[in-house]
Amino acid sequence: MNEKQKKIFGNDFGLIYFPYEFKDAINNHCSYAYSDEQKKSLSEMGKFWKFIDHTTKVWNGKEDSLVIIQDESNEIGTLTFIGLGVEKIEIIYKEKVNNLNLVKSIFKGMMVGNISIDFDNPIEKLKFHFLYEMAEPYVLNVELIKYKEPEIDYQTLYLTNMNIFAGVGQSLVNIYFKKAKDCVNKTEIELFRVIDLRKSYFMVKESVKEGSFFHTFSNLAYGTYKFRIIQYCNEEKIIESPMQEFNITEPNYSSKPYISGR
Repeated sequence: MNEKQKKIFGNDFGLIYFPYEFKDAINNHCSYAYSDEQKKSLSEMGKFWKFIDHTTKVWNGKEDSLVIIQDESNEIGTLTFIGLGVEKIEIIYKEKVNNLNLVKSIFKGMMVGNISIDFDNPIEKLKFHFLYEMAEPYVLNVELIKYKEPEIDYQTLYLTNMNIFAGVGQSLVNIYFKKAKDCVNKTEIELFRVIDLRKSYFMVKESVKEGSFFHTFSNLAYGTYKFRIIQYCNEEKIIESPMQEFNITEPNYSSKPYISGR
């Protein structure tokens, strides 16, 4: 933007975005109760954008581009221009161009206008035409970014669902778990003996009876062990848990029994 264009725009100009269609914003998301007569023209509503929920000033002339990100999948928003010296805005899409004639507002004599934002039919540029062609039109590049569903980390979700824990007894361990997802119809548990920090040896893999949510390994010698749980849906492996460690330790019989005195 050159200095002449900036001067014609005025001291307080820009584009304001709110995530509603304009009619919905005024009727359901505006804290000021405009009369039906005022609603007939933007020129009579003053600074209506000040009273609409979730309003954000998204452009103030410092950049030659504007990015608006859709926060929800069904969001249709409104972009409001306020400023001086602008007669109309060309709204340039990929395959068409619309013209928006601005109106003079009772708010400081500002020129105002609303642009509907549809993320399925994105605007590519806005071209501002100044009154009396006092300067060459100013072009603002626009990028509308559609909402993207967050990616689900299924492995973390499945592990959380499984809620694995182990209960250790004398020479045995009970391993408890749940289904990673509803379709699970087969669970296997692999047991390993830990020799040192770098070595562990596979001992056995056992299938858990369907409908049971714990499994016991018995007759275990003192030492450190690891296990992991593998679950399947119709023979397709969906989750293999990280190794979980437990210890079988020698009972402590050092405490002397209490004998009452006579």
